[in-house]
Amino acid sequence: MALRGVVTAALILTVFIVVGQILLKALGVTLPSFRIAGGVVLFVIVVKMIFENEPVGEPAGGGESNAAVGGQDVSVFPLAMPFIAGPGAILTAVLLTTASDSAFLNRR
Repeated sequence: MALRGVVTAALILTVFIVVGQILLKALGVTLPSFRIAGGVVLFVIVVKMIFENEPVGEPAGGGESNAAVGGQDVSVFPLAMPFIAGPGAILTAVLLTTASDSAFLNRR
């Protein structure tokens, strides 16, 4: 589960490194607004996780976890996205790509 989460997060970040600037320019999103939106998304996810109603007591399956009983796979959500490849990591990948592009263009 951990390996699948890390591989999924690496794929997500790689996609944003390759197409992040192109996507932001196509949508007309500036980097400061992308920073604010990333913070808002992270805040909403945290509030949802804090106030989510979990059943108190033992699950029906004896000693199995809620994820195993419900058939949920937590390796993609919430492990890979938003915990590993969250808004901060995606923003960092896009900003580092921007910084390396501008440094490359200034050398010419």
